Amino acid sequence: MVAIELRPSVNIDAAYPHLDDLAVLTGPDKDVRNLSRVVSNRPVLIGHTVKYFREDVEKWVLEAGLNVGSLQWHGARRISVSRRSNVLSKRDIEQALEQKLAQSFKGKSVGLSLVTDSVGLVQVPRGPYSLLVKLEQRQLEKSMSALVSIVSNGRLVKKIRVNFRLKLEGMAVVATDDLPSHTLLTPNVLSTEKVNTLSGRGKVAVSQGELLGKRLIRPVTKGQVIVKSDVESVPEVIKSETLSVVFIGNGVSIKMRGVALEDGRVGETIMVTLPTSDTPMPVIVVGKERGQIQNGA
Repeated sequence: MVAIELRPSVNIDAAYPHLDDLAVLTGPDKDVRNLSRVVSNRPVLIGHTVKYFREDVEKWVLEAGLNVGSLQWHGARRISVSRRSNVLSKRDIEQALEQKLAQSFKGKSVGLSLVTDSVGLVQVPRGPYSLLVKLEQRQLEKSMSALVSIVSNGRLVKKIRVNFRLKLEGMAVVATDDLPSHTLLTPNVLSTEKVNTLSGRGKVAVSQGELLGKRLIRPVTKGQVIVKSDVESVPEVIKSETLSVVFIGNGVSIKMRGVALEDGRVGETIMVTLPTSDTPMPVIVVGKERGQIQNGA
């Protein structure tokens, strides 16, 4: 005979309570060992309390089909079961993210910092659990996010979204001073330094050769990493600079100097001030600092 004395309330670590969590078992050792392994098919979630009636527990034992002696039930008619938990630490999340990044981007060593306000107090099981990470970006970026699933005993406990920042050190081109837009890039305004190559603005330039002879399309500040989208090739005609303009018409060719009122590339029509006209004239750009006026223009 085995005496089963049910407790009125218990706290457990695992998701599924065993009979020896809920009751004090007294009787032959073999029968007690067999009965102690009887488990509920109803999980206790973190932060929840589950109430079991004695009849529920008796049903588990019956369904287990154990070959044990007679049973005597004592104690509470109803048991309240709560699950103990811990708080998920920032470092646990960082380690899970680091492992996922290492798997997804082999050969790249990145530094990671968690945006702490993106993760509140998250309860996790006291027993074994795992963190499954799904990155929400397909490539390394300065600011990233991930969905982290907390799984225990094959069941999803909770899913949270975390935000984090990355640092990937490497060589890149930076500005040596504050540079306004339309600055022509020369060696004296550029420096190649070891920086965080995840600029958050686009693909960085890793050598000065990618930038020399081009000009900025937006201002950059001293020490700022220059990305390829910051620059453009220099147009053949530059605003406020002079160009040679040829007028061809009726068998006559006239060459004169003018001042461009706007930038222009080959094939584009721009307005130019000329000494022979009181009003700006449309000129087709045909080469570097060269333009042409069509007959009848």
